[in-house]
Amino acid sequence: MAGVVLRSGEPFAGQVRTCWVERGDNLAVQVAVAEASPGEVVVVEVRGGGAEAGVWGEILAVAASVRDLSGVIVDGAVRDVGPCDRRGLGVASASVCPVGPTKTGPGGVGGTISISGVSVRPGDWVVADLDGVAVVPLEKYVAIFEYAHAKAGREPAMLEGLAAGRTTLELFGLDASPIRREAS
Repeated sequence: MAGVVLRSGEPFAGQVRTCWVERGDNLAVQVAVAEASPGEVVVVEVRGGGAEAGVWGEILAVAASVRDLSGVIVDGAVRDVGPCDRRGLGVASASVCPVGPTKTGPGGVGGTISISGVSVRPGDWVVADLDGVAVVPLEKYVAIFEYAHAKAGREPAMLEGLAAGRTTLELFGLDASPIRREAS
């Protein structure tokens, strides 16, 4: 997801619980956290632009930690990044804003939402780390997990080969002939 980055805590992954809020309000986020199951990731679409107020902060981080949630992804602003980080809960967001939200609605929990132009549905999987946020549709989870596991299993040999002086061209079996060599 372009523009959504890890703000605090450790990298995280889990199944999605979706919700959406209007800019500057977080009532639906409160409901989503209260209804979430351990291990889930609350994913929040902020409609109408998200920089007016942080819809996630320390109080919700504590509530999520007590419920043993894996993390939160907000396509808008969060606040209390330092205190959230000390709680250890993974928080990824598009921006940060010190202003707190209202809690009056409207909003919704469940259903398909859009985060940075990516459709996210309840039950999908998300992974968030310092490289960004990825959404894995539930129906593709097994195939993508197996591919990622196999790729990760090959990387130690690649790193050993590099340490031994081999090039990435050799290790990947790349053909460098399409590359022009130009004089300086």
